Amino acid sequence: MPTDINRNLQELLRDPRETLSTEIKNWLEPTNNGHRALVAKACIALANHGGGHLIIGFTTDGDGYREADDRPGRLDAFSTDWVNEIVERYAEPPFHCDVRHIESPSIGGVFPVVTIPGGHRIPIIAKRSGPGERVIRQGPPYIRRPGPRSEPPRSAQEWQDLMRRCLVNGREEMLDQLRMVLAGQSISRLTVPAEDDVLLRWRNYGAERWREVVEGVPPENPASCSHGFCTIGYQIHGEVRPRRGQELIELLRQAKVRHTGWPEWWVPDLQDIAPYPHGDNIECWIARDGEVLRDDPSHADFWRAHPEGRMFLLRGYAEDALDNTEPGSVFSLTTPVWRVGESLLHSSNVAAILAADDDQAEVEILLQWTGLQGRRLSAIGTTRILMDRWQSNQDAIEIRGRFRAADLPDILPEAVQELTLPLYESFAFFRPPTEMFAEELALMRRHQF
Repeated sequence: MPTDINRNLQELLRDPRETLSTEIKNWLEPTNNGHRALVAKACIALANHGGGHLIIGFTTDGDGYREADDRPGRLDAFSTDWVNEIVERYAEPPFHCDVRHIESPSIGGVFPVVTIPGGHRIPIIAKRSGPGERVIRQGPPYIRRPGPRSEPPRSAQEWQDLMRRCLVNGREEMLDQLRMVLAGQSISRLTVPAEDDVLLRWRNYGAERWREVVEGVPPENPASCSHGFCTIGYQIHGEVRPRRGQELIELLRQAKVRHTGWPEWWVPDLQDIAPYPHGDNIECWIARDGEVLRDDPSHADFWRAHPEGRMFLLRGYAEDALDNTEPGSVFSLTTPVWRVGESLLHSSNVAAILAADDDQAEVEILLQWTGLQGRRLSAIGTTRILMDRWQSNQDAIEIRGRFRAADLPDILPEAVQELTLPLYESFAFFRPPTEMFAEELALMRRHQF
C-alpha cells in the first residue's frame, strides 16, 4: 500500500501541470552538466518559493503533458544522492531534497519526483554559474515567477515577497523553540456561546444533503462511507463581505491549502465532478461521476460552501481502503492531525479574504468522527510506534472550538492538539505525546502541491 506521501505524489502525476510550486522537465541526462544546472535552478527557485516538486520525464502536448520520448532504461541514477550533490554544488546555503520514483496512475510508468523543502530563513542563492552561464548564473536568488518560470526577482514586490517569506519562516522556527520550552501547557481556547447553534444547523444540514446525494449508493461502494467518516464544519465570526457564485468558487481556489495532494474543499475542473449551485450555496461531490479514486472512501469528498464563509466537508477514512486490513478495524494515529490542521489553515485563509477586519475575525469549528466503535489506533504511513492496543468503545465523537483566525498559523499545533485530544482519549484514554502535533504539522507544511 502506498504511503501518504507517495499517494500525494501520485496525484501530481495523474494530470501533471506546471504551477508556481511544481516544475516539469523532459527526461534528463543525470551526468550532463547543462541538465544538472537546470535541476539546480529549479530546486533553488522552488525552495525560495516555499517548497514544491520537480517532475522529470514529461513534455508538453497541446494543453497538457505526456511522457517525453527517450525514456532511460533505468532510473537508478535519479536518486536522492544525485539531486543533493547538485544542490550542494550550486546552492548557498544548501538544503536536503528527496527523490521518489512514483508510478503515474493515469498513463502508467514510473517517474522521478524531486521534493524540495521550504521554510528557509534566508534566500537561497546560486553560488556558481552553470556551463557558459546560460542556465544559471552565480549571485542572484531564483524564485518562481508567473508563467510559471524560474528566474531572479525582477521587481521590488518580488523581492519584498521573498524577504517576507524568510522572515515568517524565522518567526515560525522561534515559535517552535518556544513550544519546546512550554511543552505541556495549553493555549486558552475561546469559549463557544451555548446559545449559538448556527454552525450546528449548518453541519447537520450538510450531513443531511450528503445522505440525499448518496441515496441509492450500495454500502459496498466506497462512496457510501459505510464504515464511518469525518465531518468538518466552520464559520467566520465578524463582519464579512459575502461572495456568491463564481466569486465564491474563486475564493475557494485562493484559500486552497497546498500542503497535501488531496486538499480539503478542492475545486475540480472536470465537468462530471465540478461544483454546482444549490440554492445560495455551492456543493461538490467528488464521486458524482460514479468513480472513486483507488476505491478509497477518503477520495469521495462531499463539501458545501456558503457565501458568508461557512464551510462543510464530509470525508471517509483512507484506512478503510488498506490492503489486508478489514474496513472499519483501524484508525490512523496521525491523519486527524493533518486533516484538522489543514482545515484550520483553510479557515484562516478564508477569513483573511472575507473578513472586513481580518485581524479581529474569529473561526468557530465543529468536528465529528463516526464509525469509531471497535477500531484500534494504528501508526499507518509513519515511523511512530504504538506499544499497546488502543481501541475505541464509542461510535462517534464531536468536538468544537473557536479561535482568532489570524492566530491560527502561529498556534496551529496547540489548536490541533486541543481539538483532537478528546478523539484520541476515546481510544482507551490514549494521549499522544505533545511533540507529535508540532512534528506532524511541520512535516505537512514542508510539502507544497
